[in-house]
This record gives sequence, C-alpha cells and structure tokens, in this order.
Amino acid sequence: MRRAWPLLLLLALLCGAAPAGALPLPEDELKAAFLYKFGGYIDWPPGTFPRPDSAIVIGVAGNPTLADALQRLIRGRRIAERPLRLLRLDPHDDLSDIHILFIGENDEFSALLKRSAELPILTVTDQEAFDLGPYATISFVREDNRLRFDVALDEARRRGMRINARLLALARHIRGRPT
Repeated sequence: MRRAWPLLLLLALLCGAAPAGALPLPEDELKAAFLYKFGGYIDWPPGTFPRPDSAIVIGVAGNPTLADALQRLIRGRRIAERPLRLLRLDPHDDLSDIHILFIGENDEFSALLKRSAELPILTVTDQEAFDLGPYATISFVREDNRLRFDVALDEARRRGMRINARLLALARHIRGRPT
C-alpha cells in the first residue's frame, strides 16, 4: 500500500499540478507514463494471463514517438510482478496477446479499436472529446494546457475489467457508475 502513494502522486502531478501554461514533460512522454501507470490500476478478468508471470503487453498504434518513449520507460520494469512488453501495431495486426491498447488520432487504426471489442483489453485513445465512442475505455484530453483523461467505466465493465477507485479519482470525467 505504501508504494501506491508515490504512483498516485505522480499521476496527480501529470493530471494537472504542473504550472499553468506548460506540461511538465513532452506530451508523448506523459502519455507513455500514463499508459505504464494505468496497468497497475486494472484488474483483468480471470484467465486473461496464461501464467502468473505472463507479461503485460502494451500495443501502440498510430504514434511511433509515444511507442519510443514507452519502450524507454518500461525497460526492466514490472507491474504486479509481471514484466512489460511493447508491441508496435499495424492496422491489421492480431490483438489476442494485447492487454493495453493505445490508438493515436490516425483514422487508419480505428479498425483495431473495433476489433478489440470482445477482448479484455484496456483501450486508450487520443480522442479530444468525452464522447469516447464505442470500444474506448480511456481517452486522453487536453484541458487548460494539461493532459487529462476520461474513463468509460461501463466499457471497462463490459470487457470484464475493474478499474481501481484511485485511478478513477484522477479522471476528469467518468461515464458509467462505480459499483
């Protein structure tokens, strides 16, 4: 429990405690940090991971700069004793091994989001509106020159995932009710 507080403080700082007018890090590095931290606050449904030491796989589509930042960030790190692995995705790649899927603003990759619909994948997008649309679980948004995020709790539940209340407390908006 003690280790969670520094992580929550980091997320709170990333969510808006930076001085007005400037993000504390380049945006893609902030998004990479969020993606890494999100994984620690998700409970995937039973059977999602074949073994207790299976990697959490983060797939990134449509943003190679973010993928580079995330690769540097996760090197040698773990979440809940699970190693982390990054996959750079093309529009027609298989999603069966992905646990966190980031899709940038590139429309070419929107089909990936739709194909993820029946899988226990935490889907994160770069849409700038709270209308996350179908299939998106978390959406990055810029508000007052700060990077924030919205959560579609109903979509997470539909996929069999639970999002920890500590992460929900940092969200700008939540669609769906906590249970």
